[in-house]
Amino acid sequence: MKIITWNVNSVKTRLEHLVHMLQKVKPDVVMLQEIKCVNEQFPIDAINELGYNVAVSGMKSYNGVALISKYPLEDVSFKFPHDSISTHNELYKQEGRPNLEARYIEAVISVPNGAYRVASIYIPNGGVSAKEADMGLHVYETERFKYKEAFYRDLKSHCNKLITQGETLIFGGDYNIAPEEIDVHNPKTCALNTGFLPREREILRDFMQEMPDAYRQLNPEDNGFSWWDYRRGGFTANRGMRIDHILLPHNAQKLVRKMSVLQEFRAMERPSDHAPVMAVLGN
Repeated sequence: MKIITWNVNSVKTRLEHLVHMLQKVKPDVVMLQEIKCVNEQFPIDAINELGYNVAVSGMKSYNGVALISKYPLEDVSFKFPHDSISTHNELYKQEGRPNLEARYIEAVISVPNGAYRVASIYIPNGGVSAKEADMGLHVYETERFKYKEAFYRDLKSHCNKLITQGETLIFGGDYNIAPEEIDVHNPKTCALNTGFLPREREILRDFMQEMPDAYRQLNPEDNGFSWWDYRRGGFTANRGMRIDHILLPHNAQKLVRKMSVLQEFRAMERPSDHAPVMAVLGN
């Protein structure tokens, strides 16, 4: 079974790329992030024509996640318990309801050898806003960083609950953190920036205690970059970071046969700044 996670950075702009990937790679499940459209604008018909089912959680212009699957998508949910998140996001404070930023969607797929709960996740970047920079706040003191930290805390709690209930999870997405020095092009300079800050790496490593990093276990020598900055020829110069991950709990690690980054899709004309990451699972 082929599982792909991909931050497409606008599904309307990248629809041709997405269709090409579905036709060429023929994945069983795809987790998309940053679709940047409301549900009604998602190209469901084009995806259905290729034999896939679709579930979408979109919003205008920003964020947005989706699941694409050869199998029926059951028990679809657009949120998870968010007690910590709600205290560090102005949107939640104002309206008091979850999922305002369309960063999460999960569903159950049933395959011949069992059932999996799959999720597409777009974790907040956590960078310093212009207002916070003017205030002279350290990044760890900002609401954006606290929101990112809270998101991880609540997501880990949700995963633990599902694992305790005996579910097999496949959680893919843009986690917006690279875990180790091998995962960035320049550890010294990257450690000063969001996505590889020391505290962020602690947060992700803590999360990976429950959802191990199978990519690194299978590819100990490969940097596995999945994101390259558009600026200054980042892709050509290979100034990348591995911030997109497909994570499974300990009880599912034996299923992972291969993990790879499909860099050819980053090399296409008008690409996303992220490449798809693929996991191949089997018994």
